[in-house]
Amino acid sequence: MAIPFLNNIDLSDNQLLNAKLQITSTAPAAEQGQIYFNSVTGFLKPRVHDGAAWLNLLDTTSIIPGTYVTSTVTNNVDLTLDLSAVDGTSGANERYLTKNNKWAEVSAIPGTYTWGIGVGTPFLAVSSGTNITITGAGTSVSSRAGDVITITSNDQFEGTVTSVSTAHAGDAFTANIGNTSTINPSVDIAMAGASTDYINGLGNLTVFPAIPTVGDGQIDGRTSGLGLSGSMDATANQSGDTTFTVASNATVSASANTLMYRDLSGYSNVVTPASGDNSTKVATTAFVQSSVTGLLEFKGGFNATSGELDDGSGNDLYTEVVIAVGDYYVVTTAGNFFGNAATPLTVGDSVIAQNAVPAPGTTAPVEGDFIVVQSDTDLATNSTVGLMTINPAGVGGITSNIVNGVATITNADTNSNNTTTGTIAAGQTSGTVTHAFGINTIVQTINSSGDTVFCDVTRTATTSVATIAVAEATDITILVQKIG
Repeated sequence: MAIPFLNNIDLSDNQLLNAKLQITSTAPAAEQGQIYFNSVTGFLKPRVHDGAAWLNLLDTTSIIPGTYVTSTVTNNVDLTLDLSAVDGTSGANERYLTKNNKWAEVSAIPGTYTWGIGVGTPFLAVSSGTNITITGAGTSVSSRAGDVITITSNDQFEGTVTSVSTAHAGDAFTANIGNTSTINPSVDIAMAGASTDYINGLGNLTVFPAIPTVGDGQIDGRTSGLGLSGSMDATANQSGDTTFTVASNATVSASANTLMYRDLSGYSNVVTPASGDNSTKVATTAFVQSSVTGLLEFKGGFNATSGELDDGSGNDLYTEVVIAVGDYYVVTTAGNFFGNAATPLTVGDSVIAQNAVPAPGTTAPVEGDFIVVQSDTDLATNSTVGLMTINPAGVGGITSNIVNGVATITNADTNSNNTTTGTIAAGQTSGTVTHAFGINTIVQTINSSGDTVFCDVTRTATTSVATIAVAEATDITILVQKIG
């Protein structure tokens, strides 16, 4: 259903994008300036009303043909223009239009036209219609494809050598012209030097330097004075053997003067720092184990009602589990801790062991061996239980009721102090609503059927005025609501 606009629309010089006229085969009620698109087959066109009758926007009254130009108008809409080269005399020859607006045959163009061919000056003058013959000389041939002439010569490798010379750098070889005749010359190259020479980057012969021989030697890899324990000896047998034999005499005991040693299992070891040492000394496994004693260690989840652990073992935290100081458990099933109704635990709560129970079969743990940490003491959200504040007095018709930690909020305010209505009476073109809402208001208008209609609305701090261009047969209701 279309939304009725009961007043003019001012686009403020903006474009109306992707719009189209009303399409109908029946003309609407006639109003001056009204437009629509006629959908009748064979008569498709936009129409406008001039106050007296409907007119076609594309109507054509008269098209006058000119010289050699004919025109045809179909349905007063479609205009066809034809250009004719026949001026009373039919002919098969090509024709052109002269500046005198006359058709003339191309063959009848007056005058003699010439063009030149050749290289240099003067060119060979060739008259219009004259043929030119190109004949190849020697091994040259010519061919034509369309208006392209190609001349091919096979003489490019024939000729006479008039000068031959040679040059090179360095003294590694000599180069000479072996045949000084101008036909089939040769270049002769003779190498110099001996088998002990090599050619350097400048092309000169250079004698190889003497290569020293290497005999058996001793490589001493002792680490004395470097803070490392042990040493390394190696024998290099360059003369007959390239194998290096390395023997290590590293120590297998720790001392204050030893940075690190390797035990018989291949593990690297250092001296263990004193307990509580927070220096930059290297920590050993023993030091770490001693330092973490008493820290929190997450053990898993448990059922607060039965005490059963979630690890699938079936063990009961309350009677069967060895407990160390710092053991950390999280509640996954709610219940009373150790059966104590005064200590209810919910999902997410946690317990931390503060006393060790090494033999639960002999001495069972008690509630006092643990510290209980509640998880629901954060600020509440819409999905998370937590702390919150409710105004018990109620404000503006809003009241609250809290039962078992659940708050129910009730709004008894009908908003009657923030809304009001008015009317554009039937037969009238405006209506005024008086209020005290200020200018920040929402104003809507509806007809007697409850459909939204668009009116021209003017707001002040105390009034809202709705105006329409043409009086309607039924009332229009004005709805005003305060905002903010």
